[in-house]
Amino acid sequence: VKRSIPPKQGLRLDLRRSSAFTLTDMGVFLNRDGDLRRRLIGILKDLKEEGRTIIRSVLTREEVLWGPYIDRAPDIFVIPEEGVKIRTQLIPGKVLEPLSLSEELSSRNGDHDREGIFILHGPNVKRHGRAEDMKIWDIASLILSLMGLPIPSYFDGRPPSHLLKDVEIETTGAPDMFIGEKRIRDRLRKVRGKLRKKTF
Repeated sequence: VKRSIPPKQGLRLDLRRSSAFTLTDMGVFLNRDGDLRRRLIGILKDLKEEGRTIIRSVLTREEVLWGPYIDRAPDIFVIPEEGVKIRTQLIPGKVLEPLSLSEELSSRNGDHDREGIFILHGPNVKRHGRAEDMKIWDIASLILSLMGLPIPSYFDGRPPSHLLKDVEIETTGAPDMFIGEKRIRDRLRKVRGKLRKKTF
């Protein structure tokens, strides 16, 4: 990998002519079919630094995603080991070497993790509940339920009913989504009006 990157500034990739390229820290897009994905997965899994494995797992998009728009997603998702940061920038002479402090500060502005923190509090929330099985796509349906609004049937997520009390969970079909949208707008106007009246 290192030998294939010429050490010069202002390096840009030709995405159309590249067999594989990345636009995100964890996703690799492929421009070629066939055996490339299998070979690339093997190469990424075998990457090591000073004998230590640096990639925790490599997943195909079919293992991670579903739905009619899956073809827009990266072909491969790369999950690094803890303490390893994958970047989309090409820094001349730096592939597996550690960055200097100035390079680190200029190129890193945040990070993501597969495990998150979720805290729910309010009059309609049971005490001492645990949200161990929640997914990020459950959040939208949870918010709609707490606002007394129906959940569109095309939503993948569902609210954690075991954490809620005195909340009626309602679903609506796709044709009624515009009715639900109107109810959301009306509710947001009311909330906005209440916030204007409050003094902080």
